[in-house]
Amino acid sequence: RNVDEIALACYVPPKGGTPIHKNRSHHGLAFHLGGECSYVFDDGLKLNVKANDLIYLPKHSNYTVERNSDGGCYAINFDIKDEENFKPFLHRAKHGGQYLDAFKKAEGAWLRKNDGYEMLCKAQLYLILLYVIRERKMGYISKNKSELLQPAIEYIHNEYTKDNIQ
Repeated sequence: RNVDEIALACYVPPKGGTPIHKNRSHHGLAFHLGGECSYVFDDGLKLNVKANDLIYLPKHSNYTVERNSDGGCYAINFDIKDEENFKPFLHRAKHGGQYLDAFKKAEGAWLRKNDGYEMLCKAQLYLILLYVIRERKMGYISKNKSELLQPAIEYIHNEYTKDNIQ
């Protein structure tokens, strides 16, 4: 999908944010840093979120956030060009650090509002979506194998454009 515009990139502190949402004005992605909470949607869907979880919240959705224990999150709210009815989803991040880095960069760009900040926020959002796609395609790999492979994957990712990759 094509991101039309970024509406907000922010950090939501523990006990912050609004617990009741009616007719959400934008699509949103939130990356939870800690604590546990449940998002309960009008259709009865309940998504239980904890640290390193990424949740997608559709535009026009209605839901309540029930906090079990406090924890902050980073969020990016956005609009897309083609309006469709998407379902909320939860993604349990295998490599939370890369998500956290992308959300922090988006928030920093949003706060500074330097030239090109909107493009930088979009770039970070697309990067987050790429991480989700890659992790879902990888399927299950044990933590030990994942930790063993991660440096090689990062090396290839950073060096693949060079003529003499070693």
